[in-house]
Amino acid sequence: MLESSLSRLKLSAMLAGLLLATGLSAVARSEEPKLSISGYDPVAYFTDGKPVQGRAEIEYLWHNQYWLGIWREHSEEYIKRANASWQALADRAEPAIVGPPCPASPPTTKVALRDSGHWVVVGGQVARDEAGNVVGKGNLQQQIEQVGKNVGACLEAGGATVKDIVFTVSYVKQPAEFDKYADLRQRYFGPPTPDSTIVAMPPSADPDLLVQVEAFAKTP
Repeated sequence: MLESSLSRLKLSAMLAGLLLATGLSAVARSEEPKLSISGYDPVAYFTDGKPVQGRAEIEYLWHNQYWLGIWREHSEEYIKRANASWQALADRAEPAIVGPPCPASPPTTKVALRDSGHWVVVGGQVARDEAGNVVGKGNLQQQIEQVGKNVGACLEAGGATVKDIVFTVSYVKQPAEFDKYADLRQRYFGPPTPDSTIVAMPPSADPDLLVQVEAFAKTP
């Protein structure tokens, strides 16, 4: 009789322990962070056979840890490259604002290149003379000529010429009319290049100004 009671007691204890372990496992699994790849937890998918939403922050954490490992493996090489780049900057002259006859606003800047030469970035030029008066009101040809003269003056002040222009950005009121002056544009802004663009001038611009040109020149 005693042995039978002990057996039943052991069985009850085993069942209670099993239920407790199962419950704790379920709680622990629900609380553990779920990896997210493309929004789903791959571990849950392969264990449960159904898609389960993962946690995006775990996906980012995994991604960051991966790249951190790549950095650690090649850290010496990356540091050498960074030091070389900083040294190149330290030895390079600071960008300079090109002075008169270029207007102060928008400025024309001269930037030293890493190997040799400079970028001369001509700020947007409009059809104004040295006194600030608009030239050629209502006349696109005259305004292109005045803009071309202003661009040429800035290039010369920065040590460049029209032949050094790599590309231009032209803001115009009437793009179709602007296309008719291809020869005039080539004279002042160089031959057309794939990087050159023509953009419609915003309505808020001065109604008397029909064209504005930015030029990017590279000197040897």
